Amino acid sequence: MKRLSIIILLVLICECSFAQTAGGVVKRKSNKATTESSKPRNQAQKSAFKFDAVDDFNEGIACVEINNKWGAIDKSGRLIIPCKFDYLGPFSEGLASVEINGKWGFVDKTGKIAISCKYDNKLYLNYGRGIDFSEGFACVDRDGKYGYIDQLGREIIPFVYSSAESFKEGLACVCKNGYYGFIDKQGSEAIPCKYSYASLFSDGLAIVKLNNKYGFVDKTGNIVVPLKYDDAVEFSEGYACVKYNGKWGFIDKSGIEITPYIYESGDVYRCLFSDGMARVCSGWGKNGFIDKTGKEVVPCKYSNVEPFNEGFACVCNNNKWGLIDKSGNEVVPCKYVDRPYFSEGLAPARIGNKYGFIDNTGRMIIPVKYSSAFPFKDGLARVALNNKWGFIDKKGKILMIK
Repeated sequence: MKRLSIIILLVLICECSFAQTAGGVVKRKSNKATTESSKPRNQAQKSAFKFDAVDDFNEGIACVEINNKWGAIDKSGRLIIPCKFDYLGPFSEGLASVEINGKWGFVDKTGKIAISCKYDNKLYLNYGRGIDFSEGFACVDRDGKYGYIDQLGREIIPFVYSSAESFKEGLACVCKNGYYGFIDKQGSEAIPCKYSYASLFSDGLAIVKLNNKYGFVDKTGNIVVPLKYDDAVEFSEGYACVKYNGKWGFIDKSGIEITPYIYESGDVYRCLFSDGMARVCSGWGKNGFIDKTGKEVVPCKYSNVEPFNEGFACVCNNNKWGLIDKSGNEVVPCKYVDRPYFSEGLAPARIGNKYGFIDNTGRMIIPVKYSSAFPFKDGLARVALNNKWGFIDKKGKILMIK
């Protein structure tokens, strides 16, 4: 038995010596399997994460950038518009704004030029925005004046305005000779250009300003909330935040106060009702939420908050972010560096310098591995890996580019 063991040992030594002489290093099967399987995985990542920049999906199409040129993919990952344009905006009502040599027009979903590139775009120069169709019209500018075209490219409303906005709720806000008013889709002045400021319509009412005071008008131009406020934010879910004698409060569409004027501004333009709740800011710079009765449901104790969405709101304390529900319960502790903004049931969450996605209990659903991430839209989220961008679904599956 002892002799047999010695023979086996000698055979093993010989085999090892032969392997080292013939191959340099003994190859382990497990190492070979790891190397071979990682190769296609790396190739898959390269084919999925190949863009320098991407936008969210709109109408089933996302704009993508390679080498400073823009194109578009569909939700199967197919490149349906080659990356050849100087800029390509998101699709709206079947068309997307496109820039070629400093001039703007529109393409259809095949990439064919639908409206020739002959317009300027101050929105892009000032805000990095493309031009969107809204309610069948696009607001475009040429030689410093604004007008409106339809989806066939016909110039329906002449270029006579110094500034103009998209149609919303049937009317568009325009500026002429330094004063603001509203036009209908025939180009007629529904509300005369006589105000020093006007907003888009929201919830059937628009903010107007005259003699340094703000109020609200309806679509016939009737003043339904008197012009007596120092500042105002648009209506949402039936209520608006207004400033009176240096403090902020909330009113309904009749101008009736639902809260006293006791709040500070903070970032007042995020004080819109969403999911039945609105952000408020105390005199100590702390933030909370009220409901539509004016009751402070979530006490003003957070250094920053975001509006409610899908039943949850991002809140911040000590430079860390978490989540609360509508009762003010912290369902996810304040431990993340960035806002875990919920959309479609998941939120991007940053740990260290990497991002994953959590559910509304704080459970990590998609592992932390991306250098950047955005909320889900239309079932897909923008994520970055190794300085390149791509998309994943809610299971973390990578969208392969074809």
